[in-house]
Amino acid sequence: MFIQKVIQILKYACHQEIDEHSTYYYRFATHLRYLTQRIFSNQISIEKSDSSMLEIIKLQYPDAYQAAEKVLNFIQNEYNCRLASDELIY
Repeated sequence: MFIQKVIQILKYACHQEIDEHSTYYYRFATHLRYLTQRIFSNQISIEKSDSSMLEIIKLQYPDAYQAAEKVLNFIQNEYNCRLASDELIY
């Protein structure tokens, strides 16, 4: 259910369908499964880290960054947890 909600947010934010049979989708779904495990087992790290990669993504891919922020906000509000900004990169 968690993964489907995140995918729906991305479909809406990006205004396009997502090929659920692609290698990219499976890779992304794997990241989401591990994130889900960390959220529900309270193993989320909110440590600050080098944000240079995030800044590059923010500048070069502003639409993707905004979509990722929507997902991050959903997770933080829906599951009452704080995520490290590094999660936006994935």
